[in-house]
Amino acid sequence: MNADGNVLGGSKSGGGGAYLPTEGWFLAVNGGYEAPLGEMRDIYKPAPTFGVTLMKKWNHLVISGTVDYRNNQPKQSSFPLDIDINGQTATGEVTYGNFSGIGIYAGVSYEALITPGASFYVGVNGGTIISKYDYAVSYEGIFAIADQAKVNITYIGPKLGLNFAINSRISLGAEARYSVSLSKADQDPSSDTVSKGFNSVAGNLVLRYGF
Repeated sequence: MNADGNVLGGSKSGGGGAYLPTEGWFLAVNGGYEAPLGEMRDIYKPAPTFGVTLMKKWNHLVISGTVDYRNNQPKQSSFPLDIDINGQTATGEVTYGNFSGIGIYAGVSYEALITPGASFYVGVNGGTIISKYDYAVSYEGIFAIADQAKVNITYIGPKLGLNFAINSRISLGAEARYSVSLSKADQDPSSDTVSKGFNSVAGNLVLRYGF
């Protein structure tokens, strides 16, 4: 118990070890790896993600706002594509450019101390990914198209993590996220149908600074 009678806050004097503050403002940077799921997994590779988060903590409750970035590369240079045109099957291919996106989202979580210097948390994020990718479709002897798709993907997803104090202001944590798209992310260029959005799973390291 410190001089203020705060057991959870740990010792702030007298040679005490690192501890996690129980309230205040925090700035965090994160880096990790994100893997697409669903139809997007068949086209794009997993890719690094980088982000910046501003947090406000009131004891167990943490509110956050995050901006992050990803740039997924296609798994191969082109993909075979068949389409029925007026009863005739045409054989061709579709080529995709990188899927890049800037995520902007808010989060809320519940964080509980394991020890004064370690904690775990569970929560949820919700927001949008402003994304784009190029594609080109060619059919043997029929036609060819090229365009750029720009899509805002609305999503929500749970998160959980562990956080460990380095000192009284800086901590390092590991976080897992699962994102579920609430909107459509990619359109099949050979038809008018729209396929499932950009679902993903990600793991991140989070460096947090309290001020």
